[in-house]
Amino acid sequence: MNWINIQTATLRSPQFIGSDPTARGTWLAVLGYCYEQENGGKILGCIGWKDRQWQQICGVTRAEIDGSASLMQWQGDDLCVWSYPIETEDELKAKRAAGSKGGKARSQAKIEAARANGAKHNPSTTQAQPKQAPNEIEKKGKEIEKKTEASVPAASSTEQADLPDFPPAPPPLPKPKSEHDAIKDALAGCGGADPSQIVPSAWSGIGKALADIMAVCPQVTPDEIARRSANYRTHMSPDTILTPHALSKNWALCDKPNPRYKPAQESEFADAFEPDFQQHLHRINTTQQK
Repeated sequence: MNWINIQTATLRSPQFIGSDPTARGTWLAVLGYCYEQENGGKILGCIGWKDRQWQQICGVTRAEIDGSASLMQWQGDDLCVWSYPIETEDELKAKRAAGSKGGKARSQAKIEAARANGAKHNPSTTQAQPKQAPNEIEKKGKEIEKKTEASVPAASSTEQADLPDFPPAPPPLPKPKSEHDAIKDALAGCGGADPSQIVPSAWSGIGKALADIMAVCPQVTPDEIARRSANYRTHMSPDTILTPHALSKNWALCDKPNPRYKPAQESEFADAFEPDFQQHLHRINTTQQK
């Protein structure tokens, strides 16, 4: 049993009133254990239990058990608890037994019903029922549906051709390049290369070179990249290839042109690289305008 039903008359009886509070609490603790075990209010063979065993099982000591003689009595080796409701325990057990029988009966009835239902819908045990001929109302309804479908003409190919043709949707506008993209394109084409033809795998190295430049020159512009690219030519031999990595590596050196650069070399450099350089500047200006 999961609950304790104590009548108020029990709490006003001479046995309970005449016991001290310790004996009353001991009786209540032992009574709760008996309710849980449904042992009829008798703990069998417990006279030999030690004090620790009483504390673990009922939460009381052996001395407290012996001090509650008016509420608990020894009968041989067994301890009988006063005012245990044996009738209530018997009633609950009878209800459990009846409920178990009823549940088994319902389960068996469900099994039988399922078997009968399965046999009813099994094609191997039943025969198909002949279809009934449609009545007059169903015939008239079908005839009306056919007439309605025939009265609605289908759209001819000429009518379909007269429908207006909607123009296709305009292509999406190209995404404008940001200032950072223009600077990156300027660095990518510093050696005369066309940024639109640079393969994707090469952009990571160009981005690394730009990051190194912006670490010392955060306000770099495409014109500044073009200026230092021109100065780079004055410090290197004419056959040296200018790359973004080379420009970033010599960024500080290319701030000014080489003072020892001879006019003859300068003329030779202008003849060799002026067309590519002017074309590169044109691409940079076009990108910024977009």
